[in-house]
Amino acid sequence: MAGPELTAADIVAYPGLKLLLRASRHPQAAPLALGFDDFETRFPGIAAWMQRVEQLPGYEKTYPPHWR
Repeated sequence: MAGPELTAADIVAYPGLKLLLRASRHPQAAPLALGFDDFETRFPGIAAWMQRVEQLPGYEKTYPPHWR
């Protein structure tokens, strides 16, 4: 996940984290105080890694249409 090349770790970790971030932004998750409101500020390295994954060729084809 920290290296310049895409690995199996990236492929496995990214969808789970993206789903967690998406779920944490729903109003029903607010009482849980998960601490992801300022994710990019609190975890800049992980946020940068996620942006690199999102720039990969073909990423858009894997993004669920109902998440747009």
